[in-house]
Amino acid sequence: MSTPRRNGQLSSCEPCRKSKLRCDHGSPICRRCVARGRSELCIYHPAPLTNILAPKRARKKGSSNPPTKGFQAAPYPDIFDWMNLTQSTCPGSELSSNQGKVSLRRPGFFGATSHSETLFKDSSDIGLPQDPAIDPAAPVNARQVEVGAQILSLLKHLPFFTELVEVRYKFFVGWVFPPQVIRSSLKQLDEEYRNHVQGLSDADAHLRLLEWSRTIFRRTGSTIKTHPSMTLSEYADLIIHRWELIGVIFALVGAASYQIAAEEPVFRREDIPGQHKQGLRKITVAASEMCIQFCSSLGTITDMLSWLLIQHTIYLCEMYGISDYRPWQSHGNVTSLVFALGLHQYQPDPTVPFFLEEIRKRFMVAAYAMDKEIATFLGRPPRICARYCDLQVPLDISWDELASETGERERALQRLNSEGWNIDGDLEKGSQPRVMLLTSLIREKILEVSLSRETANFEERVNEICRESNERRLKLPPFLQWTPQTEAPYVASLQLEFLYQEFLLWQSLVKRTGNRYEALIGTSREIMGLLLDRISRDIRIGKISHFSINDLCFVGLPVAGILSTELLRQSQAAFADTSSCTASATTFPRAEIIQKLSVFASHLETFFLNREGDYDDCMKGLMYIRKVLDRVLSPHGGSVLEPISESTQGAPGANDGIMDDMDLMALLENFDWEQEIRLCFS
Repeated sequence: MSTPRRNGQLSSCEPCRKSKLRCDHGSPICRRCVARGRSELCIYHPAPLTNILAPKRARKKGSSNPPTKGFQAAPYPDIFDWMNLTQSTCPGSELSSNQGKVSLRRPGFFGATSHSETLFKDSSDIGLPQDPAIDPAAPVNARQVEVGAQILSLLKHLPFFTELVEVRYKFFVGWVFPPQVIRSSLKQLDEEYRNHVQGLSDADAHLRLLEWSRTIFRRTGSTIKTHPSMTLSEYADLIIHRWELIGVIFALVGAASYQIAAEEPVFRREDIPGQHKQGLRKITVAASEMCIQFCSSLGTITDMLSWLLIQHTIYLCEMYGISDYRPWQSHGNVTSLVFALGLHQYQPDPTVPFFLEEIRKRFMVAAYAMDKEIATFLGRPPRICARYCDLQVPLDISWDELASETGERERALQRLNSEGWNIDGDLEKGSQPRVMLLTSLIREKILEVSLSRETANFEERVNEICRESNERRLKLPPFLQWTPQTEAPYVASLQLEFLYQEFLLWQSLVKRTGNRYEALIGTSREIMGLLLDRISRDIRIGKISHFSINDLCFVGLPVAGILSTELLRQSQAAFADTSSCTASATTFPRAEIIQKLSVFASHLETFFLNREGDYDDCMKGLMYIRKVLDRVLSPHGGSVLEPISESTQGAPGANDGIMDDMDLMALLENFDWEQEIRLCFS
């Protein structure tokens, strides 16, 4: 937003100022920058001639180089000039007077081995002063307030954000935080923004946004006080003016831009922030990241921050891919907050309402499940271990029932069976977090045996986990049991999840011992058949869901890799005129496998867009599958393959360098086939 200079004239954007061109002061992007193709560089610096000098010791005497700035460049300089804002440019800079003087006393949870818990817990008995009940003044400086005002200026796009979120809610509402709070917040923030800027000049509107930003900082630095009889609408009103909630909205909008089909009418609007989806994503990820930094500087530890961190992690997974370091780092923040809030050691809190207790259980399940899925994808040890946690099973009731009055909620609880499942067979209630907890507990055991160096009784341990997984699947209520006639996408996805658990177990066993290879091939065939059938049903109704695409890539690719490798071996064995192969003809019908791999490769190329975060990894897998099909189906397919020695038959990945133009087996060994991720909790 353009701010007035000392002479009363509006300041020019940076590209126009540096090029000495007349700027029309358009917001957020001037028309001249649009015409010159410099939209991403169009920003309004509040003090364009002001620099923050580096320490004198960093400058050499007589150096002709300009002084470096004392603050590191912002991670998203093409959207906002976050860090080049000085205290003198923002009214109310007195807020920074306490910077570095006020202690952020929000320690969070202390466990049984902590000195604070065991030695000094009852210090009031000997006259030691207690921590103040009122939060100290939050150390907010003017630079943060200015950045906050820039973020608030983006709320003029709330009508578009609301439409995008509603489209996303049509196919997935989420089960971590209630949609009622998001809808109410979008409406209230839109009204609040209009009250602040409507009918005002740019300069006056900017001053109003600065004041609003200071208010939000003060509230974010304060404690959220709840009581047992609080309603969900009262809670929503209490958290509306906080950076955690604003950050959740930006992260939710950004993630929705990946989860919604590209042909949706909402993406054909001319007023998309950033002009297109990529611009929208740059804006929202920057705003979400800054809201997290605000909370960090204030020492905030709240339930709302847990919503923001998990939604931001999901967003980063969509944007950069799971193998990127940034989602892994963000996931570490989620884990840290879980322990700081004490959610891993459940204790009933008499000061919070019923719905907030349930939200905490759901967030803990989401954090635990995300930990297992990312650890599986990356092959790294999980950060949250069940042996140190008291994991609570969420209730199988809907958001409306959870937020209802006591009488209606009690009637909903009475419609649960003895095991806690709803007797109506409703998939849209609370069954998803319950199932996610059950499968994640199994996944942790799979990771324990797969990543452990211990080899004693390995096959027995794998068989035991497999039996436990099957028992849990069979104990699910009838409406969650899959049959070939099942049309519910979620039930099919759940069946894929249990099959994928078996796939991971057999794959680990084959790699360690070479045993049960036919079981691995059989499970892979079953997964591939179910996955292609699900995609076919989506195609018949004319719409491919985001979850089907995720399963296609992150479940289908590792399975296709195993089937492709075995297909290559079968062809090589046939050319060598030998009957020795790793899977029998009955468990590996070549014609069927070739057909399914061909269809799978076509679907993967069609539906996995090249702007997705994991696109490069998926295309590597696709290239491998197609190379195998080309060699198998070529007239001389077998003749280009080197024979398999008896010592190298067995586990996938044993034949290195079998193709001169492409080291396919090296690709197979290095590619992350063991992956599966469906980070769409919220």
